[in-house]
Amino acid sequence: MIKILVIEDEEGLRRSIVETFKPLGYDVLEAATASEGMDIFKKETPNVIFLDIKLGESNGLDILKDIKAPSKKNIVIVVSSKNDKKT
Repeated sequence: MIKILVIEDEEGLRRSIVETFKPLGYDVLEAATASEGMDIFKKETPNVIFLDIKLGESNGLDILKDIKAPSKKNIVIVVSSKNDKKT
């Protein structure tokens, strides 16, 4: 089964992604913080990761490096709920 990990601090967006893929039969895991997401990532080795670029406690690009380092085979989709020219 394909595992999807959603690392997003904005609850509404996180729930929306989870509720989109769970009914389709995917195993969807979710995390509200970068540290929680990395813990789940290390334990579950998901195939697809939805990663918020602007997490409250950390920069999504920093954890992107950690996620891509062990395996180049996982797919990372970068998301943002911020309406900002810098994102």
